Amino acid sequence: MTKFLAEHPGGEEVMIEVAGMDASDAFEDIGHSNGARDMLAKYLIGELDGVPPKKQKKSGGAAGAGAGGGSITKVLVPVIMMAVIAFLVQKFM
Repeated sequence: MTKFLAEHPGGEEVMIEVAGMDASDAFEDIGHSNGARDMLAKYLIGELDGVPPKKQKKSGGAAGAGAGGGSITKVLVPVIMMAVIAFLVQKFM
């Protein structure tokens, strides 16, 4: 995942926050697109023994792009990013 950090649309911070942990819930809570799910498959190393695979939530894809969890992501991610930037500016200025 290290090579993908700079490319992650939500920023490096959200990925670093869950580094070394099972980030399945964090990934699902954001409401990623089908394209993001396809990208995730290339980074899958394996599954943990004794842990049942989680049911993946279906993303709306192109047909549901304006409805459901996808639309809140379009608002929530920029708001969180702005809050993080404001915090960092205040802390380091």
